[in-house]
Amino acid sequence: MVARVTVEGSTRAEVRRALDRAHRRGVIMAVRPRSLDALRYSSVSKSVHIIRVEQEVEKFIDKSEARLFKSRGWGALELSLNELRGRQLSLLYNVSHKAHALDLNLVISSDASSAEELWSPLSVIGLLSSFGIPSWRAKSWITSVPSYVMDRILA
Repeated sequence: MVARVTVEGSTRAEVRRALDRAHRRGVIMAVRPRSLDALRYSSVSKSVHIIRVEQEVEKFIDKSEARLFKSRGWGALELSLNELRGRQLSLLYNVSHKAHALDLNLVISSDASSAEELWSPLSVIGLLSSFGIPSWRAKSWITSVPSYVMDRILA
């Protein structure tokens, strides 16, 4: 188990203030950007470890986002399976295809608050494979990418 703080904001100033108030060493700092401005700021901020992708932000995941992550040297997007219900499976489909095509680090998390909400790793890999994502990539999104993020945080 690893502690995490999730902040959100619509502007870069809101995100920066929230990060300054919440920042602690050894804790995953996640951001829920509510606009393109907040997303781009989060993508270059060394204080941010993970950017939470939700319905409104998904459309901004593009080549510019990939370029920002690459220039920064690291970072990851996160997609919570707990928030996927009904028609929102299209969010998983779209984000996974964009992340695969742009070679972005993606963390797929159960984001469970109880044991009943946990997703089996094989179920996640199977679901992503049914979307056309190679199984090696799906496995990395639930194993090596989260480990990579943790190594960067604890280094």
